[in-house]
Amino acid sequence: MVILQDWASEEDFNKPFDPNLLDNAIGYTPSAPTNRNLKRRLHDHFNIEIKDTYATNLFPFIKPGRTSAPIPYNLLKRAARDYAVPQIDIVQPRLVIVLGHLSFWAIAEALKQKAQAKLKDSIKNPIDHMGYRVWCQAHTAWDAAKLGSLAAVDEAWAPMAEWYKRELGASSLRSM
Repeated sequence: MVILQDWASEEDFNKPFDPNLLDNAIGYTPSAPTNRNLKRRLHDHFNIEIKDTYATNLFPFIKPGRTSAPIPYNLLKRAARDYAVPQIDIVQPRLVIVLGHLSFWAIAEALKQKAQAKLKDSIKNPIDHMGYRVWCQAHTAWDAAKLGSLAAVDEAWAPMAEWYKRELGASSLRSM
């Protein structure tokens, strides 16, 4: 399961309609940096595609303002408690990849757990809860910038993928 922060803003809906969104019928914009990078990370570390995951967003509403506008933390916490964690409980994944430190904090708090203060520390300290592991990663829109390099991003994803392969066994994934 992959959880991002949010899916749309007022700014997004004020842009001209893109008919390719209907043609591809996949539920996301493949050309967006977030999605291009997520696609690459999933392929490189898990040998899967986005369609092979349950991908959703922590914040289920359209946020006001620009695409990059922040969402007040109290709303993220409420969305984690009322929306994201119940979805995790329904889907019952073994691994939940949360993209973005604030989203991870909100989910950790909803699970009555504590996230680390720094992104790099949260990435190294996933949360185990009721049979699943919640793993923080930098948001894929700017992960290389947040972690310093693409090599650092790969270093952050590698232990998570190794854990997953060990935990579930290679037979659960497509042949590696």
